[in-house]
Amino acid sequence: MNHWFNFNLPYFNEQFGTDWDDFVAIIDDNVDYVMGKTYDLYKLRDISMMPLMATEMALKLRNIDTEPDELLSVKKSKLRRFNTDFKSKGMQDTYLNYQELVAGIRGVIYNGYVFGNFVWDTSHWPVTGAPDGYDIVWATGDAKFDIYIDCKTLNSDELDEIVMIFQQSFLLPAFYNIYLIDSSFNILRTV
Repeated sequence: MNHWFNFNLPYFNEQFGTDWDDFVAIIDDNVDYVMGKTYDLYKLRDISMMPLMATEMALKLRNIDTEPDELLSVKKSKLRRFNTDFKSKGMQDTYLNYQELVAGIRGVIYNGYVFGNFVWDTSHWPVTGAPDGYDIVWATGDAKFDIYIDCKTLNSDELDEIVMIFQQSFLLPAFYNIYLIDSSFNILRTV
């Protein structure tokens, strides 16, 4: 087990494996390398960070027509267009649309990255001194899964109705903590 990143071997390996000492030593000694490789895999799914080959493969899998001489930015634009046309229930516009129906004014969504979640291979500590508001620094491990919605209302009945709507199974996303906040970032409700 690596106590820095809470890396555990899977349960069946701990129960049935007998020769995991060398593997554990490699993981414990090479945390940065392992985490870097893991995030490289995640970057293959992030359109902004996708290399050319991954972008072309994603277009091909979705049967999106593209020309060989098109720029990478054009190919990514086509992929984003496809994702926008077929966006899932987890997109922020869906939540803001329901919130606006109740409150009468469109709110704002913030996520864990806005509040300072650490992004591997991108974020860094400041060169000197304590971190300030412009530095993306270490935060809790779950911060990236926190969603904050400023509903632009303090009416208790409206907030309760928004919570009730967001708790419906067709809107509730997996792995997210949704908080309704005011403009001063005070938590008003938890979904």
